[in-house]
Formats: sequence, C-alpha cells, structure tokens
Amino acid sequence: MKPNSYVFLLLLTLLSACSGIPRYANDPQSQMADISASRTRIEPKVVERCYQGADGREDCRSESIFIGIAISGGGSRAANYSAAVLSELDSIGLLPHVNAISSVSGGSLTAAYLAQKGSPRRTNPPEFWHQAKVDLSQNFRTEFVKKALRPDNFFATMFGSVGRTELMAEVFDEMIFHGAKFRDLNSTGFSLVMNATAINNIYGMRKIQTCTNRQGNATSIRWESIPFSSDFFNNCLSSTLDSYPISRAVTASAAFPGVYSSVPLGAYVPWNDNDQVPSSPRQYLHLIDGGPSDNLGVEGLIGPLLTKMGELKRPLDRCLIIVIDAFNSGDIDKRYRRDDIRSAKDRIVDFNFMDSVDAMLYRRREDTLRALGIRFPNFDTGGSIYHSAHNFPLPSGYYDYYGIANLSNVNMSNIHGRTPGTIIGSDEISQSLNPTTDSNCLIWYMGLDSLRELAITDWKYFETPKIKSQSLSGDIFYEYPTLEGLPNSEIQESLEEYVQTDRPRRINDAWELATRVSTDFNLVGPPRCSNKVLSEALWIAGKASVNADVRSRRKICKWLDDAKLSRSMKCDSNEKFEVPKLPIQYLPSDIWFEYSVECN
Repeated sequence: MKPNSYVFLLLLTLLSACSGIPRYANDPQSQMADISASRTRIEPKVVERCYQGADGREDCRSESIFIGIAISGGGSRAANYSAAVLSELDSIGLLPHVNAISSVSGGSLTAAYLAQKGSPRRTNPPEFWHQAKVDLSQNFRTEFVKKALRPDNFFATMFGSVGRTELMAEVFDEMIFHGAKFRDLNSTGFSLVMNATAINNIYGMRKIQTCTNRQGNATSIRWESIPFSSDFFNNCLSSTLDSYPISRAVTASAAFPGVYSSVPLGAYVPWNDNDQVPSSPRQYLHLIDGGPSDNLGVEGLIGPLLTKMGELKRPLDRCLIIVIDAFNSGDIDKRYRRDDIRSAKDRIVDFNFMDSVDAMLYRRREDTLRALGIRFPNFDTGGSIYHSAHNFPLPSGYYDYYGIANLSNVNMSNIHGRTPGTIIGSDEISQSLNPTTDSNCLIWYMGLDSLRELAITDWKYFETPKIKSQSLSGDIFYEYPTLEGLPNSEIQESLEEYVQTDRPRRINDAWELATRVSTDFNLVGPPRCSNKVLSEALWIAGKASVNADVRSRRKICKWLDDAKLSRSMKCDSNEKFEVPKLPIQYLPSDIWFEYSVECN
C-alpha cells in the first residue's frame, strides 16, 4: 500500500473515532436523589436564638441568616484575586459561615477549587492557601494550546464532534480536579453555584420559573443565567448532576464566545405529560460563558434566595452579601492619538467587535452594582471608587431598580405545580404578593480597581470625606475640605508625602500590575513580568482588599457578633500583613497623564 493510502486511512480512523464521542456528559435522572443537592442549593440557615428582654425574661425565636459571596469573571486574574480575598476572609473567621458562593467564568475555577479541596466548615490552614496560589497560577492556556494542536485533537475539533471547550475541560481536570464529579463534594459546606449563559430554549420543561437565576422574572431560558445545580438538572433537564464532571461545569462557566465552543447539555425532557422520559436526549441546551448574562455572579445568589424566601414566607433576619469584582481598568488607552487604529489583522476581521462585547459587559456590571446601591463616578469627574460596606434593602431595593416585582413577597404556593412549559407573567406575580417586609442586607463590595484608594487607609486624613465642587467654568472636581484649620493645599501635601512611604507605595505597585493582567487563563501582563510576579501582585491585591479596608472589616465583625457567629481576633484588629516588594518600574510619557509600567 502506498504511503499516501496509509495517511488517508489514518485520517479516516481518527475522524470515525472522534465522531462517536458525545459532547454532552450528563446522565438521565435516576430514582435516587442527587447526593450533590445539599451542595448546590441556595437557602438561608435557620437557627434558634435567645435574647434577654427588657423585663429580664429570655425571648427565644428562630432567625434566618444568609451569607453569600459572588465572584466575577476575568480568567486567571479573577481566579487568583478572588482566592486571595477568600484566604483573608478565612483568616478573620468568616468563610466557615458562608452559605453559598456564586461564580462565573474565572471565578468558578476558585469556587470549585475551594468546594472540592477546602475544609467544609473549618478554617483552612495556611498550607492550603499556599497550594491554592500555586495551583491557580498555572499556565492553563499554554497546556490547552498544546492539547489543541495535537493531531488527533486538531482533527477531532475540526471535523469531529469534540469542541475546544472539551479540551479546556480536560486541562482543568488534569491540572486541578483529577476526575472529581459533583457527587464527590463533601455533603457539608457552602453551596457551590457556578453559572453559565443559555443560548437556546428547550421545550416541555416543568417549573420553568426555577430554570433560570432570575426565576419568575425570566420569560424564557434563552440568554438567561443558569446554575449548575441539582434543582436545575432535575427539574429542567430531567437529569442528574451527581455524575457530571466539575471540570466541565467550570469550563462551561468560562466558555468565552469565539475562543471556546458552546457546551451542550442533554435534556431528557418528555414532549408532554403522557410521554415517557426518554433514555437519551431529544433536545440539547447549549451554554456559553456566564459573563454576558451575569458577569458578577450576583443574580446566581439573589434570584434563588428570593424564591426561597417566598417559599418560607418570611424575610431574612440577617443578610450579608460580599461581591468580589476582578474587573480591571488596564493600561491607558492610547487610541486617541491615531486617526486609524486598525492593525493588519483588522483589515481582515476588525477586532473592534471586542469593544462592543466589553461595552455590554461593562454596562451589565454597572447596572448590577447600581442595583446594589454601589455607584461609581464618571471618568471625567474624578471622585472615589472605594465603597465602605453598607446596608441595602433586599429584595425590593434590588429589583425595584429594574422595575421588577418583589419576589420575596410572592406566594409560591400559587405558582408551583403549573402546567409544564408555562411562563409566569408579572401581573400574576403582583396578584400573589404578601405584605412581608424587606430584608436589610449588608453589602461588602471588593473591587480590584478600588485597591489604589485602600493603599492610603492609614493616612491620618483618610476618613475625611471629599466634597464635590464646581469651578467658575462649570468643571466638576473633588477636593478635601479645610480640616482643623489646615488649608486644602496642606492636606494634599500630606497625602503626597504619605504615598511615598513604604507600605502604600507597595500596595500601589500591586495595583499597577494586577489591573494590567489580561483576561486569560495564563497570567499575562506588562512587559518582562513573570507568572510568579503577576501572581504575587494579585494575591497582594486580594489580601489588601480585606486587610486594608478596616472601615468595612469592622462593620463585618460587628455583624458577625450580632449574629452570634464566631470569628477570629484578627477580624477587627489593626494588624497589617507584610506587603512584599515587587520588581516594578514606571516609564513616563511625554504627556502628563500617560505612563506605563514593566517589571525589572
């Protein structure tokens, strides 16, 4: 046989082998309940509390308490920054009390890592977090490229049924999860809710209002945020989550369009009530990155939580929501200097479409934060982007921002058990309202971009609020008011002197590097910066977001005390972690506001 014939037969063998690999990995629902149900269901903890009344008598009653953490996307940047934040929350004694962690994209890598490898209800030792830093800083994308270029995988993705996302899932599995499935998660510990975006509808679903994170506010499943939870798999896919690989759920949550293929889930849904549940999928639900539908993971917490409150017909007595946001401002955008910003590749396919994606993600993020009472200044007006932990009414304060009905007041008994495939309308929800009160949540927002201001928390005038002023020309600016007889210029001079001292300068250096790390599953940043240096910058940033935010941290400690939850002595202490020095150098430009950084 000629050599070319051998090549031809080899290709045919590869193609035939690849085409038989199913792209879905979820099994049909069995008679047995999912073991993983307790680890993927969001609900408050109800405890008995006794208090001494004014008359000296002991008053005992049940209280519902909820602590939730939402982690944004952002590739390895988000994975490392969020892990560093969680390590500090662990050190102050908060993490063991967390009820649920909701995540998208890169944040799902950290959430799943902690759920699988961490202590369920105990503080993790420092060795655990050191290993997490090593594991989450690995070059996943490099391994993915090697795997994708292997001849068998190349032909499988080009001509067979395997998508690039399956290859990335293999990378995560080989480097982190080692074959773990949802049934392998410990039955105790926080609820793990990893979220993705559905891009098509499936038909015949029962209880459609529980198939999305916005619950009854969603008109269909298409383009909505959906969770990898037992309830979703059971009620919406007639499937089991137990046998689903954790690595695939992480990858589905991070399947950025254009880079990774969509992830299919088999739906074992009968067409009607008289039809039997099929043994193989008749429909498929396709998933992409969770960022486009909920790029902070907040909907994955609030939607299911409000529905649970409706079922319990009571507001939350105590609520704490922590948002970890790895959004970064990045380098100074120098496109204003040129009239034509196209590169050679833009002549073929103009990559300005990425700006449209970024614009939508940014607006989606901003709307979510505003709904939580967090507002940022416009770029042109300056002002603070640091936010101290604050009280905010949930749920109506959140949903009223969007003009949506308050689901905490919904009488769920009028909604469950409906005809399969029907959708709840807003009028029907309004008719089901009960006169319950709002739940006041303490919101602690930690943003990577806020770190620069946290570098000056020890400055003697940090607590002095800035005031908004207007010049004669109409320009808006912010300045410090006169304090103790000192002119504003003297206060500013004090600030300029303080930021040159060691600790604030090192935190600012970490901010400069961390906010320039690309959204990728490799740690890629400024020139000459190694993986190790960028990892160090992100972990400094995460630790400082908790440790340096003394104002917020003390509010959290008081909240834990009031809730009679244990915490460490470190929680409200003034103890500061040692900030390592980073090998950074600043490269000024000929324009006063431009500069760049690199590692030396």
